[in-house]
Amino acid sequence: MNRNTAAYYFQRLRQLIADELAMVTPVGGEVEGEVVSFTSHGAMVDVDLPDGGRLHCYIPLTAMASPPPTKATAPSACST
Repeated sequence: MNRNTAAYYFQRLRQLIADELAMVTPVGGEVEGEVVSFTSHGAMVDVDLPDGGRLHCYIPLTAMASPPPTKATAPSACST
């Protein structure tokens, strides 16, 4: 696979993901999901899609609460 082909597939994948997210919520909207793991700066969340699929998402600390928690595993980190 040459560089142009890889770039095309990467762009197409990004568009497909954006299309799926647009069906779930507008940009800046809220979704419900299940925290499946934590990272050093946030959490990985599975969000159910209308078609029955699941989308694996990253939620940064700054988007978890106001004020943001100091670490992702804080008890109130995902309870907004």
